[in-house]
Amino acid sequence: MRCIRLSVTKISWGWLGTRNNHNPFFYFKGTSTIQLFMTSQDPRRLNHIFDGKTASAHFSEYRTSLDQALRSVPLKNIDHAFELIFQASQKGKKLLIAGNGGSAGISDHLSCDLGKGTLSPGQPPLKVLSLSANGPMLTAIANDYGYDEVFATQVAMYGEEGDVLITISSSGKSPNIVKSLEVARKMGLKTIALTGFGGGKSRELCDVSLHFEFQNYGIVEDCHQIVLQSIGQYLAKIRDGNW
Repeated sequence: MRCIRLSVTKISWGWLGTRNNHNPFFYFKGTSTIQLFMTSQDPRRLNHIFDGKTASAHFSEYRTSLDQALRSVPLKNIDHAFELIFQASQKGKKLLIAGNGGSAGISDHLSCDLGKGTLSPGQPPLKVLSLSANGPMLTAIANDYGYDEVFATQVAMYGEEGDVLITISSSGKSPNIVKSLEVARKMGLKTIALTGFGGGKSRELCDVSLHFEFQNYGIVEDCHQIVLQSIGQYLAKIRDGNW
């Protein structure tokens, strides 16, 4: 288990235990001591660890692995996902996006790029809503109904038949993501699930699975960002008449 020791004057690194002991903690030395514990639930313990012994070697292996992961998704699934988004844009339907943590950042970012980034004269705007963006809404739902309901409740509030829900979850197992897919299916929404690792239940519940086969959160999240950027840029190209 790795421990990072931080002081006012220097940073030193040490090892406690082994890589199989996944309870690392950070502590600060000074006039007051604060200990922040990372529990065994921290998903970083599931990451494939690259072997590079220098930053550049690590980067080289990361780059190769990213390419490997990107090639693991069936291309026909990307076409299918695009068609759902394109039809939603033409019919005035909404695109709802949900994700936790880093995936929430992707959700917020792509709600801008898929919405504002595809605006084109003479074309109906694609109405995109990130279900991760509204802090007061998220905390109100979590506080009153439980965190597992934060996306499903918003799908029930905003979703309509024919809309598209995109879920972003590296594991595909997040209970609030799975619940949102279940509610979306009952309401007649089309669903696209972006996953990695084993894909979890999300991979089974969705209409279109964009699954990237790799065991590293950074790699999987990069794949999710890339595939949505690619779809968004292709949609903008079509709407601008450049195809």
